[in-house]
Amino acid sequence: MREYISSHASMQMLTEATNAGNRGVPTVPGMDASPGAVASVLLSRSEERRLREAACYASADMTSLALAAASTPPTEPVKESRLPSPYGFMVFEQPIGGYTQDVAEVLRDTPMAREGVHTALTTPIVAVSWGLWTPGEVQVTGGPTVRWY
Repeated sequence: MREYISSHASMQMLTEATNAGNRGVPTVPGMDASPGAVASVLLSRSEERRLREAACYASADMTSLALAAASTPPTEPVKESRLPSPYGFMVFEQPIGGYTQDVAEVLRDTPMAREGVHTALTTPIVAVSWGLWTPGEVQVTGGPTVRWY
């Protein structure tokens, strides 16, 4: 996972998604690169750190517990004391949900776009990662300040 998240293919995909309009990404004003190129490097390095420092949890029991807990979301804010570890990566034995995207929307503004093609693609959620961080921790060594938008 750590190798893939830092790979050219992963960063290219993240760059394209960011350049297509995904929000909540870091940017460095004045850099001679697209917002997606900058965000892909910063976000992939943050994710690689979470995976490197993760304590791993995976079992059928954990999957059942996660699904049961998700049926009634907590009302209290997320607190460090509630996390099973500061950094984690959990693989579920069975998907715990998924998200659906219109392929035409995903491919819009790319060379693979096709007029009039509308197909839904559902991606199952089979793993999660987490880590304690603040936006201020995402920095460019010796470079300008990272800003989030």
